[in-house]
Amino acid sequence: MRLYGEKFAKRYIDQRVNRRKETGDAILWSIDWENKVAIVRVQGSDKDVVAHFPRNWKQKPYWLKPRNAVRIIYREGRRGYVEISGEGRAIPQPVDGPLMPDISGAEDRVLSGCDLVPTSPESLNLTVTSGYYRIDGTVYHLDPMLMGGAEIVMDVEPVMVMDSGLPMDMDASQYTVTVDAAPGCGQARYDAFVIGADGTIDYLKGAASSSPAKPNIPAGHVLLGDYILVKPSVTAIYGQDIGAEWASPVTSQVIVSSNATFPWNGSNSTPDIQVNLTVKDQYGCNVSVPAGSFSVTVEILFGSGGVGTDGATWAGSCAFTMGATGHFHYQRNQAATEHSPFFKITVAQASGFALETTHFVYLLDAGGQTIF
Repeated sequence: MRLYGEKFAKRYIDQRVNRRKETGDAILWSIDWENKVAIVRVQGSDKDVVAHFPRNWKQKPYWLKPRNAVRIIYREGRRGYVEISGEGRAIPQPVDGPLMPDISGAEDRVLSGCDLVPTSPESLNLTVTSGYYRIDGTVYHLDPMLMGGAEIVMDVEPVMVMDSGLPMDMDASQYTVTVDAAPGCGQARYDAFVIGADGTIDYLKGAASSSPAKPNIPAGHVLLGDYILVKPSVTAIYGQDIGAEWASPVTSQVIVSSNATFPWNGSNSTPDIQVNLTVKDQYGCNVSVPAGSFSVTVEILFGSGGVGTDGATWAGSCAFTMGATGHFHYQRNQAATEHSPFFKITVAQASGFALETTHFVYLLDAGGQTIF
């Protein structure tokens, strides 16, 4: 018993150690995007520390740039494992060595700000915030307030009253840019907005394709924010589209549609309605497959009546094949023991991949009341 108690205590301590976290600030020295690690230096040290960051980031955080402060986590229980968790609060001071990484001959890039932000509500317009960027070693300031050409004249009515409840964001000016209409289903493209030493924002529209490529940034220009993935048939750009990566369409969901209610039919004791099925990809487009690609099974899990395909015998279940679209019929019997039907629908491919969904139809009696 004593041995068991020692093992229990050791296991408890190990679990507590594994969950324990310590945090601190570090200066970001360099980034290895391919391996999802960065070199940082912490307070009171001039030694390089390898820090990991999440592999499932779809966007590069605006603060993840050399010379910025980052927040790091030390995970006890995983020896020497350090993670970057967010933006830092302060620039650490080293004991010896340089405070900042050397940027002589550094690449042209945005230094701070210059972000692309979706409108509210979202649309094909985006706003560009103010910020600083470097080209050929010279730092430039992007001030969208000056890009519109309108002058701000003081002492002109209406007067701006301080403490009036209206927010006044200092150094948060914005400039509006517009993305062209999205391509149709099966295609997408990468767009970008860039800026040069002249302070002009240029629109780079990528080529629509089933395998879209990112347009090249012209010499003497830097990318604002990140590349924009314009997905098929979208009418608005969201935050997750900025910096997103294209993935080939895959079967993702089954959409079921029919009349929400099934009225009583006084002239027909066994009326039926059609229930439609549509298989879509992750972008909301119909999947591109030939007829007969999907095997469909429909079961009535609860309720009365029967299901069947065109001209088939009515039963508690039915099976058929279809392409991206298909349908089955539901027949009610209008008996005194009727109950509204609840369907289970399984759509499977030859590979073994299957999607399951459910559907409910409310039956109405002769008086228009719902039959449960």
